[in-house]
Amino acid sequence: ASLFSWQGILLMLMLFVHEYGHVFAMRRVGMRVRGIYFIPLVGAAAVTEDAWKSRSEQAYVALNGPFWGACLTLALIGVHWATAGRYPWLMGQVGIWAAINLFNLLPVNPLDGGRVLSAIGFSLHSTVGFAASLLAIAAATLLATLAGFGLFALIALIGLFEFLAEYGASRRAADLRLAGVATPLGATALLRLRAMTRPLLPAEQEMRLQLAEAQRMRRVEQLAQVVPMRAAQMGGWAIAYLGLSVSLAAMLLWSLAH
Repeated sequence: ASLFSWQGILLMLMLFVHEYGHVFAMRRVGMRVRGIYFIPLVGAAAVTEDAWKSRSEQAYVALNGPFWGACLTLALIGVHWATAGRYPWLMGQVGIWAAINLFNLLPVNPLDGGRVLSAIGFSLHSTVGFAASLLAIAAATLLATLAGFGLFALIALIGLFEFLAEYGASRRAADLRLAGVATPLGATALLRLRAMTRPLLPAEQEMRLQLAEAQRMRRVEQLAQVVPMRAAQMGGWAIAYLGLSVSLAAMLLWSLAH
């Protein structure tokens, strides 16, 4: 009943605006966007076909979602003031919207806060990045156990899969860098060599596999060339993350107080 009421429509509106903030940022930095996908009972996700070129871009893309969500929430507060508080449900909606975006700023992958933490951690050192990701997953698992909140467990599970994928990609990226130093082989030549050393599939399946492998190799190449943040950038994005979190927390507390 909630999903198909006006409250459900407002919830979908916030999810769309939040994810479109990510899409806007992705396009600004030159990433190709596949689309926005709504996931029933979980939320939504903006999906790209590329990887970011720098850790600063990673933080920029991550924070644009909750930033756009915060702007929409602030606009709703403006409507509440403009109508002299005649519609009390607006205050409740402010709390819901603020909570959604604040939740996304939790420092756990695949949430936006986790991506900012990952960007800063990997800029310091790859070991720091992986350690921070694992600690965040462990914290989410602990919260799920103590609070009995199943969504934390789901986030921790998704974060673990993403961690394993990123760890594997980083190892492949390191191998690719070594291959580039040791031999003149590039990514395209490596893909051809791989195709020559495995059994061929029927034509249609072979084409799909080659496309998938080429896309995966392109992402690995991009990961191998990701530029870490400088100290000033790390400080700037950390301040932006904290400022946005405090702003959304203030909106949520304002809603609860009323």
